Amino acid sequence: MGIRTKIADEVGANAETVILSALFHDIARVWGVQRDPDLMDKSLETTEEIMARHGYSTAEIQAVKDAIIPHSCRDGMKPYTEEGRVLATADALAHLMTDFYFALWENHWLAGNMTFDDYVAWALKKIERDFHRKIFYDKWRKIAERKYNDLKSHFAQF
Repeated sequence: MGIRTKIADEVGANAETVILSALFHDIARVWGVQRDPDLMDKSLETTEEIMARHGYSTAEIQAVKDAIIPHSCRDGMKPYTEEGRVLATADALAHLMTDFYFALWENHWLAGNMTFDDYVAWALKKIERDFHRKIFYDKWRKIAERKYNDLKSHFAQF
């Protein structure tokens, strides 16, 4: 059982909606789309196309899109469904609890000509957002806290 389904079970969210949201939330990266708003638009369009092709109802498709749209918690947006809060939390944990921030730089997965100093500034800002704005459950914030502090310390030294 992955973190997203474990959290969904703990809070009573629809696990299928959470799994589909996690699968589709950044699917446009497959086609090389890296930045919002294009990433969000293409991911939502692809989500709708694939789910409709596989027989999901309009309501099921909308539930997945409702979880995806605010999951990044930018510009004052917050998930308004339990499934959205689970997706945002699981997404933040995937960033904080893995080598996500190191792999992004090493593999040149960010678009543009970002310098290392620019990347460090971007990473520090995103680490803060991931920990403080995207984790909606105290238990999971506590689990991630040590890694959050380690990442902040690592990037702050540059």
